Amino acid sequence: MFALGDMPAIAKLMCMKGVNGKYPCHACKLLAVSNNSPVPAGQKAGKQSRYPALQCPDGFSYDPLALPLCTHSEFIAQAAQVDKALNKTTQDTQAKEFGINGLPTLTSLPSLSFPASFPHDFMHIIENIIPVLVDHWTGKFKGLDTGSEDYELMPLVWAAIGCGCVESSSTIPSSFGCRNMVPFCHHPGFHVQRRFKKKTYYDHFILLVKLIHKCLQFQLSTDEINDIEQGFAKWVEDYER
Repeated sequence: MFALGDMPAIAKLMCMKGVNGKYPCHACKLLAVSNNSPVPAGQKAGKQSRYPALQCPDGFSYDPLALPLCTHSEFIAQAAQVDKALNKTTQDTQAKEFGINGLPTLTSLPSLSFPASFPHDFMHIIENIIPVLVDHWTGKFKGLDTGSEDYELMPLVWAAIGCGCVESSSTIPSSFGCRNMVPFCHHPGFHVQRRFKKKTYYDHFILLVKLIHKCLQFQLSTDEINDIEQGFAKWVEDYER
């Protein structure tokens, strides 16, 4: 038996803490690290999120193809421990540590297994990736700069991409989707070929596009599923580098 829904709904059903927990993913035990970048003006430090990363600040690294998975028994034990906390302070600390706010009502159904019965929402996963990439490319992601890399697009370049996207809409049948919008106003639908200073950034983006297209196929062979798994693992490793 499965419980289906988008990621916010699944988080509610499972009583997950989400991005505020040390282990925000409901499927694996990937430790999230705090965002140590400067807090934007008007934002409290407590509002900063944690981010799951394969490469941890202490030098430990996870294998994306062999992540430590959560088990039903472990989930139930941790959720029950949060529920039985002696006081609110202890409960909040344990909830943040486990990434679970308490014992979900659905645990009373023996036909459900936590977290195996709660698959991820593909739409939200992919929908969240593109805006993050655009924020990186335009220097607007959590106050971070490019570090030792050089992938940020200059405002004039980004404006040119926007004009090209809008103009291309006149040659695309409306049955394929809505008209392209200026990318610095609306993220989807933009063209970045030959805009980066290094081809490796464009190749990295194209790998993501190919993986998304493959995921949208009506049928997938076992080999294609393996290619998708390995492809996303490589994409994330390259992204963190």
